Amino acid sequence: MPVSAIASPNTLTPNPNTQIRNNQEITRPKEQSDNSAVLYASLAALAAAGIAAGGILLSRGRKVSFDSLLSKKNLTIEKGTGLLKDAQGKAFSGVLEYKTEGGKYVRKYKDGELVLSGKNIDAEGKAINDKVDFYKIEYVRENGRLREISSDKRTKGFSEYNSKQILTRKEKIQILEKDIEYLKNNIADFVERAPRILEKKETLNSYAKDLQERVEKLVKRPIGEIKPENLDLNEEQIKEFKLLCLEMEKVVSDIKAYEAEYNSLLKQKKNLQNQLSEKLAELKKLINK
Repeated sequence: MPVSAIASPNTLTPNPNTQIRNNQEITRPKEQSDNSAVLYASLAALAAAGIAAGGILLSRGRKVSFDSLLSKKNLTIEKGTGLLKDAQGKAFSGVLEYKTEGGKYVRKYKDGELVLSGKNIDAEGKAINDKVDFYKIEYVRENGRLREISSDKRTKGFSEYNSKQILTRKEKIQILEKDIEYLKNNIADFVERAPRILEKKETLNSYAKDLQERVEKLVKRPIGEIKPENLDLNEEQIKEFKLLCLEMEKVVSDIKAYEAEYNSLLKQKKNLQNQLSEKLAELKKLINK
């Protein structure tokens, strides 16, 4: 079987837009996935392993190692670069197909670099047919470096797609620094907004107190003792009383809204501070490597 480095599912980004290829297929829920991220490999890993893990069943039925298959075609993996080259030292471009007891395998190379590999797929990465389980791994490289690995897999009618970007240490540091700057700016914004919210709330509290005093003065008793049956008011006073009550209701509603906004602000700020601490620790770890 082809060599593949098994990656942890936690390092992969599930694609919620996995397409259904036929009426029998659905996206496998995460809890039902078995080794959803198996299928990942880098040229470096393949080169290090010597591409010789497991036997390959050729059409005549004899099992040989992948090294032997490469020797048969006068192809070699260059040490250090992992490039596949022919007898003249030229980077190989083309497709290697072979069969194993598990199915048909394909490896596609471009300028010596592995760009596609998988089981029960054609040279373009398409499934051989709709009834056979398959997987394909695609490799994207830039300037000799692996930049992205993605896999598409169908097992027992379930389809899964995963993708992972391969970042350099410098790129990781740059991304972390941007994230940290973003978090700091948002925290600073929350710190600035909090006093303004409290100020508005206090202004409304003062207004509510003034309204309460006006009501108590109108009915000549504390607001907690006001009941419909003990209101001795004329028509004009009743009208004023109703307006004051409506205004009080609105002010209380606004106060509650500011309280909710302030509490939400504190919660968001705490969450951002936790994220910032994690990012700073991650950055420190990368820098000290």
